[in-house]
Amino acid sequence: MKIGIDGRCLNTKRAMARYTKNLLNQFSRIDETNQYFLFVEGRGRLNEIKGLNLSKNWKIVVTPPKVVLRDHFFFKNSGSY
Repeated sequence: MKIGIDGRCLNTKRAMARYTKNLLNQFSRIDETNQYFLFVEGRGRLNEIKGLNLSKNWKIVVTPPKVVLRDHFFFKNSGSY
């Protein structure tokens, strides 16, 4: 199964970032069968996140900067993965 997760909140210091990071780490630890796609605003910014350990079945998808209305069209049509 292909599973996409919006990781654009990961560079914040909010509770949602901590929750998402813990969720990603647990998915990575227990599931190496499904294919995961982590949507982030920039690969460079992803390197700033401490404590994120993704397994080999994860792919990073770099998205344009966050614009709410456009996001609906981008995620619907992002067949590039």
